[in-house]
Amino acid sequence: MNNDKYHCPKCKLLFDSNNHLPRILPTCTHSLCSYCITEQLHQTPQTVTCPLDKNVYTEIVSINYFKENTNL
Repeated sequence: MNNDKYHCPKCKLLFDSNNHLPRILPTCTHSLCSYCITEQLHQTPQTVTCPLDKNVYTEIVSINYFKENTNL
C-alpha cells in the first residue's frame, strides 16, 4: 500500500491536525499541508502552485479557500 497520500508532496512531512493539516487544491484535488500553502502565499502573494501537476491558483486571499481534506 502506498502511504504517500498521507504526506505533503511539497515538504514530505506527515499530515496532521495542526500545522500540517491537509488541504485540497480544488482543480487537481491533490492535497498540500496548511504550512506549505501559507508559505507559498507569503512568497508569492495570492498564488499557490501544486508541486505535482503545476496547476496554479491565483487571487487566493486566505488559506480557507482550500477546504480541509478530512479523508486523510
